[in-house]
Amino acid sequence: GIKNRVNVYLFNPKRHCYILDEQLSDLSNPTFYIKQKKITGFYIGNGGGGGQRLEWINNKWRITKEFEVDKDGDTTKWKISYPLKKKKEGVVRPFKMMPPEDILETDIKW
Repeated sequence: GIKNRVNVYLFNPKRHCYILDEQLSDLSNPTFYIKQKKITGFYIGNGGGGGQRLEWINNKWRITKEFEVDKDGDTTKWKISYPLKKKKEGVVRPFKMMPPEDILETDIKW
């Protein structure tokens, strides 16, 4: 699968320096939607993977959507959860190394 990673440093005005943000630096293949206050990240290998969407809520990055994908022969199950709403759903779709747009938005090109 695609393996893009970044280190994210945020400016701390009290200390007048940049500090590594471990939560954001842990995202694989991130896409930053600054105007929408949203970040997505995912990793999908040959057998499966996962991803998440974070949104800026109450001055914190919060996970608002997560997914896991498992490939089992010709069947691929996408398990999607919404942690803040405590909601889960599953869909069966063809396997892809990129999440379908309705499962997770990304600007990463394959």
